[in-house]
Amino acid sequence: PVTDLAKSDNNVAIAYTTLCLNLAVFITTKNTDPDMSAHRGLTLVEELVKFIAALATNNHAVGASPSAQSTESAYRAVMALGTLLVGLKREEVTSAAKDIFDVPKVLDGLKGKKYLEEPRFKVAVAQIRSV
Repeated sequence: PVTDLAKSDNNVAIAYTTLCLNLAVFITTKNTDPDMSAHRGLTLVEELVKFIAALATNNHAVGASPSAQSTESAYRAVMALGTLLVGLKREEVTSAAKDIFDVPKVLDGLKGKKYLEEPRFKVAVAQIRSV
């Protein structure tokens, strides 16, 4: 499951979230069918929410696990989520993100896990919340 990727090898998690980010960019391009893009976007939102929710608490202490020390996979997952929600501009996608996938709660979880201590996360999360 995708939740295992969030806690597994950091390189695998970064590769997975890079793929998700690339898919998000592809899905939001103008050359794709809007209804199909919305369908694919919702599928990816669901997977990204699971991944983000399963992330370990950010910990830069010596001896902490590499997945807890690195924030890159988390950042790429947040950027992919934001790309979908901002880029698709579809009410059914943003509504499902809030009401079904509980994106606001997942983003609140990032604060509790200390990811929002990094400025790059604050900007991305603020933009997602504004949708």
